[in-house]
Formats: sequence, structure tokens, C-alpha cells
Amino acid sequence: MGQCALDKKMMSLDALEQYQVINTGLGEMPPNMVQLIPILFENETIAVLELATTTTFTKMELQLMQNAVDTFGATVNSVLSRMRIVQLLNDSRSISH
Repeated sequence: MGQCALDKKMMSLDALEQYQVINTGLGEMPPNMVQLIPILFENETIAVLELATTTTFTKMELQLMQNAVDTFGATVNSVLSRMRIVQLLNDSRSISH
């Protein structure tokens, strides 16, 4: 995951003998493939999205993932900024009381 964040590029993992299992309401199973996708904002990695499958991802699914995260960075950054504003507001209120 760290390498994906540093390289700012999607990565596929497929030799997953020691990887964590996928848990669902129906049980658990090992993944066949894991896709790591960096979430970027202003060309900086702010998160890495990890998606696993019991099969393999198709080229179309990989393209969809890339297209989806292209705007996701701005959304995540906006949420983080708002959380910081709320924290500062709460700190300010605590000091004034």
C-alpha cells in the first residue's frame, strides 16, 4: 500500500497466500486479486483505496475504478477540511468557556 501511495499509480496484487480474507454475510473467502488505487488531490496522495475480488478485475472495471477516483480526491479533501474546521470550532468554544 505504501508503494502505491509513493508511486501514485494503481497496483494489482495477485500472489495473496498470506492476505486477509474477504468477509461477507455469507462467510469468508480469500481474495484472488487486490487492486490498490491512490486517491490524489493536487498531485498528492491523501489515501489509498483497496478493493479485493475472488475473481479478477476486467479492464473495464479497472478503467471504471480509475475514472471514479479521479474526482474522489477533491471530495475526500473537502471532507477532511470540514472536519478540521469543526475541530477548530470546538477547540475555540472550549477555550472561551
